Amino acid sequence: MYFCDNYILAVAFCVVTMFCWGSWGNTQKLAGKTWRYELFYWDYVIGVVLFSVVSGLTAGSFGANPDWGFIDNLKQVSAANFGSAFLGGVVFNAANILLAAAISIAGMSVAFPVGIGLALVLGVVVNYIGAPKGDPVTLFAGVALIVVAILCNAFAYKVKTSRMTRSSQQPQLAKGILLSVVCGVLMAFFYRFIARTMDMSFVKPAPDAGMMTPYSAFFVFSLGIFASNFVFNAVAMRRPVSGEPITEREYFRGGFSIHLVGVLGGLIWGLGNGINLVAAGKAGAAISYGLGQGATLVSALWGILIWREFKGAPRRAAVLNAAMFVLFLAGLGLIISAGEDDDGEKVKIIFDTDMITDFDDVGALACLHAMADAGECEILATVSSTRGNASVGAIEVINSYYGRGDLPVGAPKEIGILGASPWAKEKVHPGSPLGGKTGGDGGHYKYRKLVADYPQWVKHADADDAPDANVLYRRALAAAPDGSVVICTTGFLTNLRRLLETKPDDISPLDGRALVAKKVKRWVAMACNYPNGREYNSKCDWQSSKIAIDNWPTPIVFSDFQYGMDVFAGRAIAEMPGPRNPVKDVFAGAIPPLSEIKADSGKWLRSCFGVGGRAAWDETAVLAAVRGTDGYFNVHRGAYRMVGEAGDDEWLPDEENGPHVRITEKLSKTAVARIIDSLICRPPAASR
Repeated sequence: MYFCDNYILAVAFCVVTMFCWGSWGNTQKLAGKTWRYELFYWDYVIGVVLFSVVSGLTAGSFGANPDWGFIDNLKQVSAANFGSAFLGGVVFNAANILLAAAISIAGMSVAFPVGIGLALVLGVVVNYIGAPKGDPVTLFAGVALIVVAILCNAFAYKVKTSRMTRSSQQPQLAKGILLSVVCGVLMAFFYRFIARTMDMSFVKPAPDAGMMTPYSAFFVFSLGIFASNFVFNAVAMRRPVSGEPITEREYFRGGFSIHLVGVLGGLIWGLGNGINLVAAGKAGAAISYGLGQGATLVSALWGILIWREFKGAPRRAAVLNAAMFVLFLAGLGLIISAGEDDDGEKVKIIFDTDMITDFDDVGALACLHAMADAGECEILATVSSTRGNASVGAIEVINSYYGRGDLPVGAPKEIGILGASPWAKEKVHPGSPLGGKTGGDGGHYKYRKLVADYPQWVKHADADDAPDANVLYRRALAAAPDGSVVICTTGFLTNLRRLLETKPDDISPLDGRALVAKKVKRWVAMACNYPNGREYNSKCDWQSSKIAIDNWPTPIVFSDFQYGMDVFAGRAIAEMPGPRNPVKDVFAGAIPPLSEIKADSGKWLRSCFGVGGRAAWDETAVLAAVRGTDGYFNVHRGAYRMVGEAGDDEWLPDEENGPHVRITEKLSKTAVARIIDSLICRPPAASR
């Protein structure tokens, strides 16, 4: 699927939309010389549907991100999202038929500025409330100028009609204004029905389950237009705003050329709508919609300069129309400037992992790099929470595989877990024999083997030789904007305890807790066991866990043991064809064959393995750290605390004032696992 990843290009797309939406009315004017607008409108709708199908099967199926395919996406759309986009088509069609009727009475230079101008003003508000993006002060200042522009056009029309129109025609012209106003109110709401169904984070490997791409949303939207036309246009034909009632038989009496004009009008509008939906992912729904509805300006120019709809009007009307153009241009300029490129909004993240026995840490780091490749986050540092082992070397191998071998890496000093497991008494010396899976290294074997297999990427085969994690944390935080950093821990909490205990130094005049309070937005932790119990990451260095959790000054999000234990991922990368790589090596060497899982699923479930692979505790934490909780998880507020002296924890619910949040299921865990697998399997950007 083709998507727009540049704000300037998104603005250009919206300008094209402006010309398309402001120009399709010319086809109605052309056909209107011999063809009623109600008959024209049938062909217009056919053109819209036709464009939605063609764009979906072409740009919607190929291009920069093939995983967002048009047909495959339609197959998994939820009923609620299908219904919302379809309803958007119904609402749009009701508004657009009124617009077509207003054009037939009052002309383009009045129907568009009043109807679409009003839709622009109300629509920007509706879409901004639904998906806030852009500077609201600048955005609504632009909207205010456009309101004044609309008033100028309305007064110009009043000046024209008061001097040039016979009293018998006044009611008909008033009807044109009224139709335009009703059209504008309805038109303000259609876009939100579509925008809410789309996953606009186009950089992800695939849209969230049940969500639509711009292409599939446009297609379903066009179906709503088509279906509702059999009701709305039938009513318009039998109860016309002007002229005698007509029947559908009249439609089939038109020649090929007159039908082609109507289809062309639909194709022109469809082009504008299609690229506008694509642009919304970068510009935001409010800005994309607002710029597109600058069609008012274009249509007014057509009406005044080409169709001469103000010919013979008093000079005062010309002055008011000139003011309308100036104010409209100024308003559109402010709307554009409200949506400055948001590349600076990438999540700034520090990743803290143990890399000691289990291997979901590898999957988590792979997911993090995949999202960094997609522009979703910026990795500031990667640190180990264990020492005296191959943890740092393993991190360096994975960082280098993804083209980020220069990322700062570090490990704790003096305190914390030492060696090959939380229960080890000695460090693992890099020069000692590798052994085997069941040798003295135990679960740490996979990381020692990673370091041995990819020596070209290893700088610190012994974690004890790596820089102090405290120094890395303090440097990264001190250099970051206030309140901008997310810390994600998928291991022991040793480093965070040590960070909180740091004193002011030449890096920052703040102590650790004050530095965290100033710079950290939130901490996402894979730790603790709901509703109480012992969880590996939080129990093994329970003293550090207690100090870190009790004294942390910013929000904490917990992806705890219970959530991740049945999110099974990793088999996809383990069995993926193609050359070996360090991520694939680890998963292929650690995930049991599918035949063994199926032979005794109960046994393997007790060990947290499933058909899809290993429980994805750490990967879900990374997903929550980068993409937040809204799209994937429900959340419950309360507090986790460490109790006793054996690593026990307990959850104390407090939905109103709890300082902590724990994630629970919203999107199905199968769907979350599929998202994780797609990230783990995604090749590094440098190799694509």
